[in-house]
Amino acid sequence: MRPTMTGYVASIIGVAAMTGLIAVVPGADHTANVSLLYLLVVMATAFIFGRGPAVFTRMAENAPLLAAGMNEPPFEQARCLLNGL
Repeated sequence: MRPTMTGYVASIIGVAAMTGLIAVVPGADHTANVSLLYLLVVMATAFIFGRGPAVFTRMAENAPLLAAGMNEPPFEQARCLLNGL
């Protein structure tokens, strides 16, 4: 593995570890908490490995959120509230 790939691999491991932590810790699955917890992974990746892996981490953190259905557009949430769902 090339040395430049280390940051990208570490970001995938960090996102996977944070996803596992969120699944285990009670109360951590609220939308605001999830965003802030993933932000810790982005900041740590940026500090240790630089900008490129940090941007990749930011994009990779959306995969678990999309899979859980937490990343809905705001107009869809407003429509559900108006319809009483």
